[in-house]
Amino acid sequence: MPAPATIFYQGNRESPVQEPRPRASAPSRRRGVWIGVLSSAAAVALVCTVVIQSGNNAARNPASIPQTTVTSSTDIVTLSEAIKRNPNSADLYMKRAKEYERAERMDEALTDAERATKLTPADIQAHLLYAQLLEKVHKEDQAIEEYKKVQSLKPPPDVLAIATERVAQLERQRSIPNR
Repeated sequence: MPAPATIFYQGNRESPVQEPRPRASAPSRRRGVWIGVLSSAAAVALVCTVVIQSGNNAARNPASIPQTTVTSSTDIVTLSEAIKRNPNSADLYMKRAKEYERAERMDEALTDAERATKLTPADIQAHLLYAQLLEKVHKEDQAIEEYKKVQSLKPPPDVLAIATERVAQLERQRSIPNR
């Protein structure tokens, strides 16, 4: 932070004359530029190191980089420990199902979502999550049944609209013969 400028008065106190701020010397300005350049270079080097460590194949094929994050696996472990302490918590099973889905571990996600619906049969969100996961793994008939359960539980209008639209679309797809 620059030092405040000193104000001098000439003659009367109504017309102050401000002393100019001292300018940074050329070497210190260059030093600031070099610090910025070095910081940018360090950031680029870090990114390059990450890409190189993820394998040469990742440079050619970005899809080969695993999408599973460290956070997901950490969250799964944490949620699993919490479920061991409280095995009847549908909320914990739903949270872990979402983490499994994010980690693309769909079988485990389906198992946890189904367990949540069994623990709390009247939970609209549990049935909706289970239906969406079933749809994602192409189990359309089971997904339709779950969406119908969501409809029967008298959900809020926005959730009812989602369930109704998904049932209609899945039934239309089911009625189209395979070519």
